[in-house]
Amino acid sequence: MSEKKKKSFYAVWFFIQNYVFLMIGTLVIYKLFKSTLVCGAICFFHLISGFFQIDSNDWKAFERNDFVIAFPQKSKRCFMVLVGNLIYRLFISNNIVFYGIITGLLFGMKTIGIVCFIMLYLIIYMISELVVFTVRYSTIGIKKFYSIFGYFFSMSVTSLVIYAIFQVGIYLATQIIKKQLDKDNILAEFEFLVGRISIWFTEHKIVLASLAAVFSLFITASFIYTLYVLKHNFYSEKDKSKYVVKNFRFIRFFRFIMHSIAKSDNHNIALSDKEYALYADVYKFNYKNYWYVMIADRPLAIMIAVIAVLYDHMFEGCELLLLGILPCFFMLDINSATTVKLLVNMSFISDYNTILFANTSGISLKELIRAKLRFYYVTKSVSTVVFFITSNLIMYVFGCEPAIYILTNLLCLIILIVFPENYLISNLIYTRLNYKQYEKYLDESQILEVGSREFFPLNLLYRVMTTLVFLALIVLLFGTSFSFRISEYLIMGIMFSVFIIGIFLCRKIMKRVGNNILAFVERGDYSADFAKIFKK
Repeated sequence: MSEKKKKSFYAVWFFIQNYVFLMIGTLVIYKLFKSTLVCGAICFFHLISGFFQIDSNDWKAFERNDFVIAFPQKSKRCFMVLVGNLIYRLFISNNIVFYGIITGLLFGMKTIGIVCFIMLYLIIYMISELVVFTVRYSTIGIKKFYSIFGYFFSMSVTSLVIYAIFQVGIYLATQIIKKQLDKDNILAEFEFLVGRISIWFTEHKIVLASLAAVFSLFITASFIYTLYVLKHNFYSEKDKSKYVVKNFRFIRFFRFIMHSIAKSDNHNIALSDKEYALYADVYKFNYKNYWYVMIADRPLAIMIAVIAVLYDHMFEGCELLLLGILPCFFMLDINSATTVKLLVNMSFISDYNTILFANTSGISLKELIRAKLRFYYVTKSVSTVVFFITSNLIMYVFGCEPAIYILTNLLCLIILIVFPENYLISNLIYTRLNYKQYEKYLDESQILEVGSREFFPLNLLYRVMTTLVFLALIVLLFGTSFSFRISEYLIMGIMFSVFIIGIFLCRKIMKRVGNNILAFVERGDYSADFAKIFKK
């Protein structure tokens, strides 16, 4: 296919993907419900989804050499990149004028209302882009503020959204089962919900406007300060030197614990210092994830939401599900930490020089693996304790039998012992280790944004565990209706046995894979070859 045809094909697909699909979907919804309100809501949520596409990568052009040469003045360069982002995002990819007019007409707005809506969206979007710029290029102090604010906001929103989604899904399912759900009922419920939301915004408009004004002023001030910092090269000259252990209380505290454990073992102390120095240095890229490691991760927020829904709809034997739910979320918690938030430490991404030294001096790479695992257990200790306390409180609230307490905690303990190393080995499969500067690899791969992949035995085990939980849920819910009932102890026995067997098999596979990979690396083969997992 010629270059011209490729461009034409891309343009047509871009138009279909961003405009045609949504318009066809909106027409289908209108055909079903005959309601402009529902159609307007679809277009409105499409516009809202545009905010989730905002990313720090939008500002990579700010650092490009051609932009630096063309616009040496940083404020002008920032303005040009901002305008480019707004034009692409709001007038090409997600046309605010087109969708704004359609949304306004469907909601019955007047012309002045539509204009105000479009202008408000533009302003909010621009402020959101400035937030991303400010955090990306700001000083360590602003990054720390954004990190802790974003953490608590994200954890709260995650729990509330997941809880709401499950509640709505359960409500719709029960209405369908009762055959009380039709188009008129759905429309009436939706209009009632929109009305409630409108009333709430009307009642709190002064408070919301005040908060928005304060937030906008703070962002504007932070943006101006960041430009000032960049203009005077404070960021490159002074702020870079602040990403060290002594400037992070939690990291300093955990390093102290590691030193206490290592005692007088200088070799282990040196490896521990290397990991914590690296973690402090990575903060400038990974500031968003700092508190998820230190306090509690999103899987805990999701777990609390799921358990709250289960508690609202308790039924006989529902506490048995905790034997599967809690270990599944704990496995997810470890996965989140090792494959995303602690990825640089829980892999060989930054260890090129260390591996060269180890190979030339005869030091086993397994010592480096053990140092990384010690780093994980100490750094995640608070988060792990929070998870165990929360899990046991949940079992207490549900009035679980001692057997459920014992088996659930035993499973979680086995997962804690086994899976950090499993995921570390998985990271070795899917990440490169032949970059002398890990920053370059992070920039090229964007791996901190998406995380490392899971090796298929780990993914398969998690799917088996979650499937087993759903099967147990179906048996407990509908067993009586179909005149069959399985003993509670049999359900516990099956779940525990399958989990233990799966964990054991997964461990054997990952141990073999890890040995094969280390054998290649110790022979000086640093290439990213998937075949390394199969043979020595």
